[in-house]
Amino acid sequence: MAWVSPGNSPGIPSDWISELAQSRLLVVSAANKGNERAIADRLRLALDATYNVCREFPIERKRIYIGGMSGGGRVASMLGIACADVFAGALCVCGVNYFRDLADAHGQFYPASYRPDLRVLPLAKRSERVALITGEFDPNRENTKDTFEKGFLRDGFKNVRYFEIPGMRHAMPSGGVLYSALNFLDGKDRPRTNSITHP
Repeated sequence: MAWVSPGNSPGIPSDWISELAQSRLLVVSAANKGNERAIADRLRLALDATYNVCREFPIERKRIYIGGMSGGGRVASMLGIACADVFAGALCVCGVNYFRDLADAHGQFYPASYRPDLRVLPLAKRSERVALITGEFDPNRENTKDTFEKGFLRDGFKNVRYFEIPGMRHAMPSGGVLYSALNFLDGKDRPRTNSITHP
């Protein structure tokens, strides 16, 4: 998993480490790639890190993921869809972008922030697994939920899951939530609904 944090350090919580290890996932994160960096730099750093890890380790291509928190989650959502031929899934925590304008509940719009290659978009809709995690009190909750419902679901994406964590603010979720999200990315759980609220 290539990880994009909102700051210049990796920003992985300690209780994530055992879950990542149990899931047999390596995590790579570039230094000095926080929200203050230009978005193009952050995209390139994540792709470069992914390429270099794949050169050094025997990586299973079906388990190459991109993830991030807040502004990093927005980067992850863009790369997950635009580079669905590289990444099998995206873990977007408290931040998500979309490739077309989406109306909000107040008559405004979340503007499109990227344009995926139309040759790759059908693959993303069919195969890309996207886990959208937000908190009950996250300022980005409404944006995340609207993007899930009015974007991904309406546009026919087959494998997108919305996780809303009760009581959580704009923060990293617990290792238990990560466990559920990783199971979804790996295709190990198949609940009846794509919208989930976790205790």
